[in-house]
Amino acid sequence: MNIEALIEKRTSNLGYRIVSHLLFWVLSFSSTYFLIKYSFDNYRNSPLAYLTPIRNIFGLIIVFYPLMYFVVPRFLNKRKWWFLIYSLMVLTFLYVLNEAVGDKLVFHYCDSCIQLALEHNPSYLSVIRKSIVTNILYKSSNIQLFLQLFSGLVLPIAIKMSIGYYHFFTKNLKLFISMFPVPS
Repeated sequence: MNIEALIEKRTSNLGYRIVSHLLFWVLSFSSTYFLIKYSFDNYRNSPLAYLTPIRNIFGLIIVFYPLMYFVVPRFLNKRKWWFLIYSLMVLTFLYVLNEAVGDKLVFHYCDSCIQLALEHNPSYLSVIRKSIVTNILYKSSNIQLFLQLFSGLVLPIAIKMSIGYYHFFTKNLKLFISMFPVPS
């Protein structure tokens, strides 16, 4: 099966699309888990080794699907800049909220995570134990979180846009060929 047939099957069949999206997110989770598990991170042998990638992937999903299937088609493509900026701010807030709530839940229910945080990063744990508003403000003042969001979205957006460009290009090429057939 060539790439054109595979992309066409993925585009025309909802089951293939869902499986390809799930496969992408599972591979993203696996790569993040692998990097944490085999790094020198203090949390590599704790539940945070898999809870952190789950939270990160969930946050990226919260931003990616509304961005690519709602915000871009409705606001970017139609050049509605204020709605675009507002939507990006809302999606960014949802990402920050996911991170803040995720940290609160993890450090509320995971006793071994609390013990490791007390040993290696007690100041961060003291922030996590404060109110959710304080956590949101703390997270939103951290540039690393925004870099993490941006870097996490680069690959899925590039894939989505590449497939979209491929469809646009092949559709226009077929139209051109139908208008100007090659003489035999």
